[in-house]
Amino acid sequence: MQDQSVITRKIAVAKGVYAPGHLGELTQILDFDLVDAVAQETGTVQQRVRLLPTRVVIYFVLALALFEHSSYRRVWAKMTAGLRVLKLTAPTASGLVRARRRVGPKPFRALFDTVAGCVGRPSTPGVFWRELRTVAIDATSMHVPDRPAITAGYRKRSTDKLTFVYPDPVAVCIDLIASPEPKTVKNRVHVDLATTSAAHQAEVVTRLRDLGATPADVGQGDVPWTVMADPEGNEFCVLDSLYQDTGPIASVVVDCADPRAMARFWGMAMDWTLHKVTDHNAVLRSAKGVGPYLQFLRTPDVKTGWNRVHLDVRPYPGDDLEAEAARLRTLGATAIDLGQSDVPWTVLADPEGNEFCLLAPG
Repeated sequence: MQDQSVITRKIAVAKGVYAPGHLGELTQILDFDLVDAVAQETGTVQQRVRLLPTRVVIYFVLALALFEHSSYRRVWAKMTAGLRVLKLTAPTASGLVRARRRVGPKPFRALFDTVAGCVGRPSTPGVFWRELRTVAIDATSMHVPDRPAITAGYRKRSTDKLTFVYPDPVAVCIDLIASPEPKTVKNRVHVDLATTSAAHQAEVVTRLRDLGATPADVGQGDVPWTVMADPEGNEFCVLDSLYQDTGPIASVVVDCADPRAMARFWGMAMDWTLHKVTDHNAVLRSAKGVGPYLQFLRTPDVKTGWNRVHLDVRPYPGDDLEAEAARLRTLGATAIDLGQSDVPWTVLADPEGNEFCLLAPG
């Protein structure tokens, strides 16, 4: 008798590199024939051969729901982990965003209508109690814009506290650290505060002046935003509804010599989506389309000394700090010593010498 028996059977599989089983466990739950049929029914099948065909985009968007705190590129890496040996060209975050917009919501509505239903039957233990169906409410939460229409439907509780899983693109933390060194030049990094209208802008400016802020002249000329300085002279701007749905901080702005080079580095460093790039400025934002923008502005000013305001970045939960530091160095970052001694973070500088800290994963 043989020690092993081999059983073979024929199965139907999708053509191409993205066949079922190559895209993770989702293909075992939602059959590729069903996904293809939904795409055909909703008229969202790609019109030409693409790196991201509709079927793949549908599975990718579903995977986003499983890893809500991961970036687009990180979710793509998880979904295609079984294909690493093929060394496929990975799409950019911008490419994934465009693919998602191309497919739109229709196939997901159709997919939900097709497969949604009650899993628990009357005979299933625990489903009914005294002829009443039991309901379990999970602990899933998500951040939404603070708009009147949303607040009207989902009222705030007076006991709500700000909580988020870091790194969460909705939130920006500002750490204030005492330093004996005086401020002598204009900061190369500053924040822009968001307002919703000219009237709101005037209201915010008045309130900030009452708190100790003062008008500042950095050579801005006649512009629709208001340049101010905090009590220690750190510059910031109060915008007039330039960006929508960002939260109180509209953007973090960095002076630079080459916006295109900075956009390449920081886009890869943070997996953020590039919204605009010219010879004069570049604008990035989280691939999830939430939170503040990161903007790089060309300036003739030369960097002198260390930046009093800098960025902190944190790897995703479970990532290795040393591996992430090595990845950033490969992209063009350099390790620098600011006398930080024994600290749990790594101090680096981007290609133009702007310092930033790589925090420990959390």
